[in-house]
Amino acid sequence: MTRRSASRTDAVLCLALLTWLGVSANLFADDDPKPIAAYIPLRTPLDAKTFGLVRNRTLEMQEQAQREDRPAVLFLEIPSGTSDFPEVLRLANVLVDPEIARVRTVAWIPEDVTGNHAILALACREIVMHPEAKLGDAGRGKPLEEFEIGFVEKLVENRHNPKVTPGLARGMCDPAVTLIRATVTEGDTTEVSVLTKDEIEEFRKGVTGAIKTRVLSEPGDPFAISGQDARDDDVLVVATAEDRSDVEKLYGTPLLLPEGDTEEEQVALVKIDDRVDTVMAQFIERQTARAVGRGVSTIVFEIESPGGVFNDCWELAEAIAAVDESVRTVAYVPKGENVEGALGGAAVIALGCDAIFMQEGATIGDIGAGLDGADADQIKQGMEDLARKKGRPPAIALAMVVPTKVVRVRHVDDGRVTYMTRDEMALAIGEWIEDGPNPVIPESVGEELLKVDAQRAAELQIAEPPVADFASLKARVGVPVGIEIEAAEKNWVDDVVFLLNTNWALFILLVAGFVLMFLEAHLMTGAFFFGSVMCFVLLFWSRALGGTAGWLEVILFVAGVTCIALEAFVFPGFGFFGITGGLLVFGSIVMATQTFGNIEPNEDVAKLSRTMTTMGASVLAVVCIGLVASRYLPHIPLFRHMILQPPGGGEDTAPQLKRELTDTFAGVSRGDAGVASTTLRPAGKATIKGTYLDVVSDGPFIQAGEPVEVVSVAGNRVVVKRV
Repeated sequence: MTRRSASRTDAVLCLALLTWLGVSANLFADDDPKPIAAYIPLRTPLDAKTFGLVRNRTLEMQEQAQREDRPAVLFLEIPSGTSDFPEVLRLANVLVDPEIARVRTVAWIPEDVTGNHAILALACREIVMHPEAKLGDAGRGKPLEEFEIGFVEKLVENRHNPKVTPGLARGMCDPAVTLIRATVTEGDTTEVSVLTKDEIEEFRKGVTGAIKTRVLSEPGDPFAISGQDARDDDVLVVATAEDRSDVEKLYGTPLLLPEGDTEEEQVALVKIDDRVDTVMAQFIERQTARAVGRGVSTIVFEIESPGGVFNDCWELAEAIAAVDESVRTVAYVPKGENVEGALGGAAVIALGCDAIFMQEGATIGDIGAGLDGADADQIKQGMEDLARKKGRPPAIALAMVVPTKVVRVRHVDDGRVTYMTRDEMALAIGEWIEDGPNPVIPESVGEELLKVDAQRAAELQIAEPPVADFASLKARVGVPVGIEIEAAEKNWVDDVVFLLNTNWALFILLVAGFVLMFLEAHLMTGAFFFGSVMCFVLLFWSRALGGTAGWLEVILFVAGVTCIALEAFVFPGFGFFGITGGLLVFGSIVMATQTFGNIEPNEDVAKLSRTMTTMGASVLAVVCIGLVASRYLPHIPLFRHMILQPPGGGEDTAPQLKRELTDTFAGVSRGDAGVASTTLRPAGKATIKGTYLDVVSDGPFIQAGEPVEVVSVAGNRVVVKRV
């Protein structure tokens, strides 16, 4: 191994001493030019946008540093989340590119960074860590692929960061490696190296001074070191800092976000903590759309739910899976007091997210619960497609829906491990082989549906390694330190929608709408008609936002009311138009209150039963109110002259012919003249022989005040014409 020079060692020791004493000395002397500085908090997962931002900024800084002959420092705040390895490799290559030789790259690690993002820190020239933050365990408890480890070793072989050795890099990537800290003292010079057990003997041969060794990690123990331990051991870091302001003091430059970037708008939180139905699913979709519209980079769905209506959960999962690729969707499954995770349809929602993080002790699965007797085959293909789209084993998702035996398999060429059904293996034609003596996963044996805890979910490749709590989740998804994520709240529109989608609201709106329509037919003021229209507008608007109504229901309802109006004012009797209109109104309201085709057995029948009960109660209430109104409205002074009085005022008790057998009504007969009291469109009011009557024009509209003549009387229907 190549030794460091004595001068470099002295400089490092001086820096460590100054930091330990708490001296706020800048890394740039006062006489030096002010450095060009840039601060970029990386987001999870890394993507082309992040790559372009870092690449373009470093090239700009390199050009400016050369032109102005000034130092340049690029600070990267590295999150703990995971990204596709090719994206990590691309960005790491940018950080070690000779084209940006004048740009000093500094990795700032405020919280634990594990997973492949640790590689980005190794690619920087300097690392500054919070004393309690840990860095390492790039494979999250498992070794990286050999070609990935080789890339990391080549990354540090040129000693880009003098405090990182290839052995240290390998130890972070492979838990099976034993790491040894070797301290070499030769005269007044001391050198510290971190080596693997295989390297230590070769290292001893090239050293003449005294060597002290200490084991840093044993085989099977994933290596991750805290900032405090790294500083004490004089490895990995140049200094520690409590927060970003300490980093600013250390380097003598402010850490400002890129122009137009705000930390508060980067992450949104949507909670799913209740049974999911159509209204709840539509609310979550609206919250998701609002978050995407704000330009967030990550949406966290906190799922603590027993599921709900499967169709609604499935449609919500598809909506989340279809979110723009620039926004990462993350499911966080905590261990709740009432529901220990995401079960039933809630598990489908989690599977629709890009990544799943589960709290230790939480469970996920048992999607088919409640589907007994239903045709679960309808969703098999869909579940497999959803899992495949999000990079999860389709066989695991399928086993959560229907009893399915799943086996652990290994690729014959590259050794990759995944999980398949034996039918899938057969289709692969020898590409995969069963792995181990007992490849069948025990949870898939028997008739039980797959349900696993957090640790097992990670092993089965459907979730990330478990997190301790929400704070740990924030670190894993790359939320900057000090930023609180507030759950999306309902606005007034959401509150109104939830309220109006209850059965009580449906009852009140139906009763109010029909009663106001009844009053308008008797009083013809226009105000009651407007109130009735508003009731039905609120009903269909709330149901549309609740996800159960659309334009079809509105069109059917308007057509039904139109048919009833034709029957009442144009065509006598109660025939085709009246029956058709009633059925259309009834059908439109039923369709607006629920969706049909649910997979759960009897779910549609149960919903229809509740709707029919509510509608029946509302019809009964309207009839009762109508009877009371007919009895008492004529005696109210305000309405006395607007309500048609019974013939004789109820005083004549002598036997009379039925109205339909006579050509007179209320003392009015054919040929009598009068005046239109209201506009006849074609129905309205007219005063004939001093009596205020409901009449109907036999043709065009008649304006108020025009003279009219009775042309026919049929029962209580009086038809007039303009004179």
